[in-house]
Amino acid sequence: MFHNLDNQIQQTDRQSVSLTQQLLGVLSEEEYFARQEAERRRKLAAERQAKLFAGERERARVLHLMKCPKCGMQLEEIAFGDVRVDKCFSCDGVWLDKEELDLIRERERIHGENVECVWPVTHRTG
Repeated sequence: MFHNLDNQIQQTDRQSVSLTQQLLGVLSEEEYFARQEAERRRKLAAERQAKLFAGERERARVLHLMKCPKCGMQLEEIAFGDVRVDKCFSCDGVWLDKEELDLIRERERIHGENVECVWPVTHRTG
């Protein structure tokens, strides 16, 4: 009688283990696909954000292109030696694009003298 009961318990245990393994396999598969879907959605969100950022950056570039960072008026390109710099004739600001200062310094180093500016220097008070 106990022997029969032990066999039934062992058979029930094997069935439980088998059922648990099946469920874990299904859950692991579902978890795998859920992770794949989450990763796909993260990539799509990152792509949308990159496109939005690029669009916003382009709109800002167009809006501020050749505008004085100090007063907002139009900048004009002028010659400073043989380098073209941006000048605001409203606030007398001079703005350099990337590497223009290094180019001016290099010209001064090579020629051993200061580069002459081509616009009249006005001294502002206040």
